[in-house]
Amino acid sequence: MKKAAATIKLTEGSVLINAGKRTVSVEVDGRNHELSAGHWTQVISTFRFGKEKSNVSATHIYCLIEYPGGARVETYPIERPPTGEAILRLIHANPRYSKLNAKARYGDAFPPINQGESTEAITLYVPVDIVIDYYDQRGRLLDYFHYVTESDHTSFLIFGYRRMMLVTIKDK
Repeated sequence: MKKAAATIKLTEGSVLINAGKRTVSVEVDGRNHELSAGHWTQVISTFRFGKEKSNVSATHIYCLIEYPGGARVETYPIERPPTGEAILRLIHANPRYSKLNAKARYGDAFPPINQGESTEAITLYVPVDIVIDYYDQRGRLLDYFHYVTESDHTSFLIFGYRRMMLVTIKDK
């Protein structure tokens, strides 16, 4: 299992990310694992969390998110950027806040994000160096992340429990 701040080259399968605060037991491709909070693992064909078994697709990532009463797996599409550009998608995985507001510090605001949801994928030019600020519903600054684009990368910035996680997919 690897810490969730990485560039992942996907040649097959997908990734399963634990955005919660607890270590969880998962079965990945027939083998049992303890997936620590803030870590990820590559999944070639299937994973089981709780009673549900899932077949993975190379066109999606999978994220364990804690909700009141337990955790569940959410699925997010991987959209590939045009050649030489980058794609960014924000994911809200923190159970403390039902809704987040995110804004590029010197730019536009994203639409509000409910827990478990993501923004639409946005295409960014390369190189771009931006700071993304996260606010609660009252407008209080919760955290920020300094993001620098890399060409031909698809990135997921996950606002998880007590940590920000950047997971970047690169095919080449």
